[in-house]
Amino acid sequence: MIPERWEGFRAVRQFRGVTYNIIVRRQGPGNAVALTLDGWPVEGNVLPLPGDGRAEATVEAVLG
Repeated sequence: MIPERWEGFRAVRQFRGVTYNIIVRRQGPGNAVALTLDGWPVEGNVLPLPGDGRAEATVEAVLG
């Protein structure tokens, strides 16, 4: 995913009318990923689309 020496990065992505504020941070070695969407854990590696009409969401991906 990202080099092990990186601590992380931030990005903004627009998709289907929603602005996603994405935070990626490295917590340890390896590339296992834990995702949250607006603070809620996401099972697997596919984010659900917000179904409540929100125009903005925060995604956090923790690697390690």
